[in-house]
Amino acid sequence: MQHISYNEWLPKILGPQGMALLGSYSGYEPNIDAGIVNAFATAAFRFGHGLINPIIFRLNSSFQPIEQGNIPLHKAFFSPYRLVTEGGVDPILRGLFGRAAKSRDDKHQLINSELTERLFEMAHEIALDLGALNIQRGRDHALPGGLLEELVPGSLLGQTFSCIIAEQFRRTRAGDRFWYESPSTFDHSQLIQIKQTSLASVLCDNGDAIDRVQRDVFLRATYPTGYVACSSIPRMDLRMWKYCEDGHCSSPDRTPTFTNHVQSRRFKRSVDKYNADTEAPETRRNGIQGLVRRKEACYITN
Repeated sequence: MQHISYNEWLPKILGPQGMALLGSYSGYEPNIDAGIVNAFATAAFRFGHGLINPIIFRLNSSFQPIEQGNIPLHKAFFSPYRLVTEGGVDPILRGLFGRAAKSRDDKHQLINSELTERLFEMAHEIALDLGALNIQRGRDHALPGGLLEELVPGSLLGQTFSCIIAEQFRRTRAGDRFWYESPSTFDHSQLIQIKQTSLASVLCDNGDAIDRVQRDVFLRATYPTGYVACSSIPRMDLRMWKYCEDGHCSSPDRTPTFTNHVQSRRFKRSVDKYNADTEAPETRRNGIQGLVRRKEACYITN
């Protein structure tokens, strides 16, 4: 999800100028505080409230509304039964990647009326107002809003929110000792596989019967010309995380990484437990210990 968030999603939010503020990854910086700043959590990252559609689109395999139709947003809250009785999760997923988000260009309704007039109406006697909640939260924290700013070209944000969000994501990445691109986290072959993954592949792998998606599901496409079969979407090869079972590895001098270290410790603990619980002959015990030593140094690379 780190790769998807920073390489597929964030560029659409920040645009070229914001991504320039974010910069490229230059390694772990131990003096960077990766904690979430108040302005980000309380104000800036709530910009997404202005992108929420007033309708939950539910689409069939031809990307047309299902028999039960689309539903107003306020009727979707507290209605989990709809997943069971009205087509499952696939129609909702198709509606999310097959229809555009609400436009930020509508200055007359920055947050749709389903959120400002009917929020949680199904569970409260009096509905809530998300816009009013945001304003009051800003007052509580002495923070201004940012939805009224003119958008930075190519971005979904104004200057203030763009700066806050870019800086937060930069600090979150730089201050993470186990960031996925850090040389000590994954080896080269594993990193190649991680960089092949996409939200399109996640949807294909986890939907009940989703078989066609855009290559980049964050960009709207015309059906069917803009869609491809799930079989053509690159997938992560998990064999790169598998142990060598027979001691024959293509790269026995593989660079130690955090992932390999954790895997080695887990395997050793499991063997230690086996030895403690089993009255095996000494020769078998020695054989298992030898297997541990081989596994700690040897992993499949292709």
